[in-house]
Amino acid sequence: MKDYISFVESVFNEWKLNGICKDAIRINEWINNASFDTGNPHFFTGDLKSKIVMVQLNPKREIKDFNQKTNKNFDEYLDYYVNYGKLVYGKESSRKFKSRFDQKLIRFLKPLEIIDLNSNDIFSNLENVVDQKLQLEFIPFGSPNFDYTKLPKDIIDIYTKQLLNAIFSEQRTCVIFGGRLFSHILKPYITSKKNHIFKLQKTNGEWSKNEYEIISIVLSFNGNSLIAYIAPQFAQQGMPIDAYGKKLASLI
Repeated sequence: MKDYISFVESVFNEWKLNGICKDAIRINEWINNASFDTGNPHFFTGDLKSKIVMVQLNPKREIKDFNQKTNKNFDEYLDYYVNYGKLVYGKESSRKFKSRFDQKLIRFLKPLEIIDLNSNDIFSNLENVVDQKLQLEFIPFGSPNFDYTKLPKDIIDIYTKQLLNAIFSEQRTCVIFGGRLFSHILKPYITSKKNHIFKLQKTNGEWSKNEYEIISIVLSFNGNSLIAYIAPQFAQQGMPIDAYGKKLASLI
């Protein structure tokens, strides 16, 4: 984890000292479009030593929220993301905001029984689903949309290696990649994979017309290996996410 934290700190320092991050500038210049925020890098949220890791492509961020500055030092920056769930959902928060994404995560991850998500208090569950797991962002620069195919290859290589550095630095029980694109991003590190295709039972008891998929993979990095899972349809709207989580739990 030391190498990953050092990398995060180097990018943070660019932002704090210069107001911009050179890799974000390079991406925007490469695609000839200011699609990515050039500051405020968001690498992770939650417990860096968590047994469960959820990986997303990058932080969703609207253009109106670009170009923020910071007065935080690096320790304060880390603490903010380690304790983000407590800050937003904890007992000292307003307890008025409930992210739809975080509520979806509760339903998806609860069947895995790795995080404590059984409280009668929804805000306690929301705090835990954020702070007791580790969520990693493949690219830490926010954008309204994400097109992996437009990224420079050297940027893909750098951030894939740092992502795997973070994952492999601790013992993990379950690592989940949210999105089919990770099949391509991780291809150099996948030594085997198996596609599980199935239908899901909806809350009314009926079976889905559409088929769903989870891809189990073996990742190898720096002489070590681990089993991980790609959830191609995790972001799909209206899918039976509870049943999707139960299916994942049955594969682990």
